[in-house]
Amino acid sequence: MDLKKTVAYSLIAAGVAGVLAFSSTKEVHASSGTVYMQEGNKMTGMWVHVEGGRSGWAYWRHKFGNQYEWRYDTQGKKWKADVGVNGTLQSWAINARGFNWTYRQGDNIPIWVNQGGHYGWRTVLPRS
Repeated sequence: MDLKKTVAYSLIAAGVAGVLAFSSTKEVHASSGTVYMQEGNKMTGMWVHVEGGRSGWAYWRHKFGNQYEWRYDTQGKKWKADVGVNGTLQSWAINARGFNWTYRQGDNIPIWVNQGGHYGWRTVLPRS
């Protein structure tokens, strides 16, 4: 068998293995939602605290305008999040801390920051 065929078959086998690994029946408890930033501010990170579970950095991306999508596997446990506003991933200018634990999925988190330095976030359930 020539090298091109060997490489091609190896890539196909790796792709099938990847699909099978991600299609397992293991239940995933991922929370996700949208962060809405006040105009003139940007999201620079999100740390998810999981009560009695594995905390860590959420995956997030800028969607458009002032909206940022995020997701994290909360392992089916209660969670809350800290959202970085402005600055860098390593050094947030503002840490908008979440204080309430929730089980809710698909939460929309509006962030507000004013010139007086007041900031925070609240969780709003999406419209049904």
